[in-house]
This record gives sequence, C-alpha cells and structure tokens, in this order.
Amino acid sequence: MRNDNVPHTLAFTGELQKIQIHSNCLGYGPCPEPGDEVEQHLTITADGRVFFTSYNYGDGVHYCKARTRNFSIGAKDALYILQTIGDYFKNDHEIDYVTDVGSWTMKLTNTDGVCFTVGGSLCSMEDEMDNLSQIVRYNLNMPELLVFDGDANADRIEKITVSYHRITKIKPNEIPEDATWEFITWDYSEQISIDRQSEILEYNQEIGAGCHVTHKYHIEDGVRSFLDNIDASTFLTKIAGNPDDVIHNPMESKDYIITVEYLYGEQRIISGTFDKHGLPDDFADFTESLSGFMQFYHTGEIIDPSINGKALRRNGDYIFCSVEFDESGKSYYYITDDESLNIGDFVVVPVGADEHLVGAEIVNIEYFQEDCVPFPLDKVKTILRRCTEEELNPPPENTDGQEDE
Repeated sequence: MRNDNVPHTLAFTGELQKIQIHSNCLGYGPCPEPGDEVEQHLTITADGRVFFTSYNYGDGVHYCKARTRNFSIGAKDALYILQTIGDYFKNDHEIDYVTDVGSWTMKLTNTDGVCFTVGGSLCSMEDEMDNLSQIVRYNLNMPELLVFDGDANADRIEKITVSYHRITKIKPNEIPEDATWEFITWDYSEQISIDRQSEILEYNQEIGAGCHVTHKYHIEDGVRSFLDNIDASTFLTKIAGNPDDVIHNPMESKDYIITVEYLYGEQRIISGTFDKHGLPDDFADFTESLSGFMQFYHTGEIIDPSINGKALRRNGDYIFCSVEFDESGKSYYYITDDESLNIGDFVVVPVGADEHLVGAEIVNIEYFQEDCVPFPLDKVKTILRRCTEEELNPPPENTDGQEDE
C-alpha cells in the first residue's frame, strides 16, 4: 500500500472533479504495534461526497482496515477544497522528498477524466502546502487526517477578540471655583473581532460619550483565509512581561483582554498592560498583518478626490500628468495619450537635455484643450511607459565580491 517513490507528473490542468489522497506515516523509528494506524485513504468529489478509510499496521505485511467513514459535505465546501488544491497544483511546484518520514500520493482527476498524479514526503514543507492540509481537515471537520504534512489533530482558530481600554486623566488649564473634580477623565476603548463562522471582521471604537465608530468587513473566504494563516499552536503564547521596577503613568492606564476561541481546544484569555512587554511577543506581527488586511479593503471611492475631482475627458483634450521625482513636493508636467494611467502610478520619463530615463510618480492628472494647456505642446515631454516590476523592486546589489584593499 505504501508508495515510496511516486513520479511528479505534469502540472494539473482543467477543472478538478475528484481527489484521492493516500497518506502513510511509516518512517524511520520503532516498529509500530499491530493496532497502530499507519495509512489513510481519502477521496473527495465535486458533488460533496467524502470517502475515508484508515489502516492499522497489522503484521507489517498486510495492513488491517481500521475505520471507514462515508459522508457528504456541502457542494460549496467541496468546491472550495478542490479549487484550492487544483489552483496550487496548476503550477509545477518543486516537491522535495525527505528521508526517514512517511509519504503521500494524490491523484487529481479533472472533468475530462484525465488523471494527474503527484506525491511527496509526509512532513511540513512550505507554508502554502501546509495550509492545504489544514483546509482539508477544517472543511471536513476531521482533525485526525494526515493529508500532506502528517500533522494530525492540529487545532484551528475560530475567533479572535481583542479589547483595548485606555483611561486618561486630563487636568484643564482652568477649573471652575465650585468644581468638585480635579481632572477630566477620558474613557476610550476599542474592540476588534475576527470571526470565522460569520466571515466578519469588526472594528469598534468608543471614542467618548455619544461617539461610537464601527468598521465592518464581511469578506467571503477572506476572513477564513486570514485565520488559516495563523499557527494556532503558537499564536500569542509568549509574553515577556514588564520588570518590577517599571514606572507607571499615574495619569493614564492602558489595558487589554484578548480572547482566542479554537475549534477543538478550550478558549484562551490573555490580559495585561497594553505595551511592548505586556503584550504577547508576536502581537506586533499579528497587528501588522491585520492592518494590511483591513487597509486593502478600507479605501473607498466616494471621498477619494482623485475620483470625485476628476473631470471627464472632452474630445480634443490633451492629458497632462504632474509627476514628482522625490518627496520634495516639486512636480513637473508631462503629456500622455494613455488613458489607463492613474494617480499613484510610477512611470518612466525622459529628463534633461540628454533625455536620460528616470522613474517618477504621477501625482495629478488634468485635461486641457489646446488653447488652455499649462505648458507649450512643442516643449512638453511625453511619458514613455509604466515602470516594470523589476524597476519598482530592483534586486539587491551583489555584495559578495572581494573588496578593494
């Protein structure tokens, strides 16, 4: 039953109809007991049917069937699993074999009946590949699956809630003579919740009495994918803590409570002072990822001046772009006939008498009739093209060469 050397065929093509995964956890080490589970067979079809069989070691020559389970999941969940796996294997990934561990083999059958075979070592490899294993386990609600990484019974995060509370005492410059108070107290709080089941990320701010702001993001598959990329076993588990002689600000306090809910494990509650050493060590990495996720969806168009302030182009209008070469704020006019250019695009333009090429950022786009152009048409230079990805992100310089003595 075990396949130690399975050839990696051509990259998958077409639409995935069925996957068949055989995972075998036998590797170098003590001989398994006859009742130890060593191999699993899993089949998932596009219409949601799931077939699972596991095998025990038996006498070492003939495995013994241990468990069988056949059931159905929703077509949406089945499609999500198949599309995710199919999309990954449409690229010809380099899958290395590791000695002394188990192995897996998978057959991918497309809607034309063409079968593709791929195999690898049953261990953690690249993050994207490991995530495929988690997606299969989570959507089938079968944490015991070996799949591709052998990390059976791994947990997942279902919901994260971060609550922040700040109390600031403000001493005003003037206090009424009959006042019974010395300070004005600003009670400010925030809460962020990321919920897998509802696929909603919600960010609430209680700025003050009568001032409440809510940002709500319902992103199908996006919230789930964000949580899938968090390692449930290590998330927010280490806190350095503040030393005993830390100086607290008597005029202000900042505290937090973080609640993490898991699919299988017990709920975990973390609390402390909201500062570098009072927060978990990986909290900054978490919030950086969260900020990027929110900012991707945050920018709207209604209040964007580059959209609501842009006039429609008239027949005969010339397109003038203002570009900046650095952050000095000084801009220069260039002309273009490329209507697809937008503010914020980086372009290549000629500069100087020798017209050497330089990259610049478009900071404004305007339309002018010939008799109203802001710069003479016979003198204005033309944008040549957009910057390429290599020009925007040049590779690091090679510093391995020998330095001059």
